[in-house]
Amino acid sequence: MIVVMALYPFSAGMRFDEPYYLEKHIGLVKEIWAEQLDHVRVLSSDGEGSGEQPRYRAITEMAFASPEALEQAMAHPRVPELLADIPNFTDTTPLNQIAQIKL
Repeated sequence: MIVVMALYPFSAGMRFDEPYYLEKHIGLVKEIWAEQLDHVRVLSSDGEGSGEQPRYRAITEMAFASPEALEQAMAHPRVPELLADIPNFTDTTPLNQIAQIKL
């Protein structure tokens, strides 16, 4: 299994519209990559209750069954639409990492 992680670095004063992200953007991810995506999980932290500023506002894990499934997803003609949607919910640039699930 291959996981693509989108990490949204936390900074004071950043804009991150979580309802939009969860409903619209992740909905778009699921729609565009319906055939390739195994599952998606969003981890969210605004620091509330911990007393500490989190390193990331959100971390999203998008899992694909194989490298080939990820290749197909990234070649989808609607990927530019997905990337163009990012400014609709945040003013930060996400960091991306690709990893294999080992355990």
